Amino acid sequence: MAGALGPLFKAQRNYAGPLGKSDRAFAFGLLAVLLGIGLVPSLWTTLYLAALLVLSALTIVNRARRIVADAKGRAA
Repeated sequence: MAGALGPLFKAQRNYAGPLGKSDRAFAFGLLAVLLGIGLVPSLWTTLYLAALLVLSALTIVNRARRIVADAKGRAA
């Protein structure tokens, strides 16, 4: 959602960040396959989801920063 807010601030829509839409789809698809083939959820799932959380947060921060920079650049 952070990337889609760009036009609200007179900036372009932004797609920056390490965990974009297709990356998230792959990551959660892989998790589903691994659980589906019988891997037992344990510490690895917690660490995997924690890594996805960190990457998602970085994506939000990257997108917000680029939108702000773009909006400031257009205002100047």
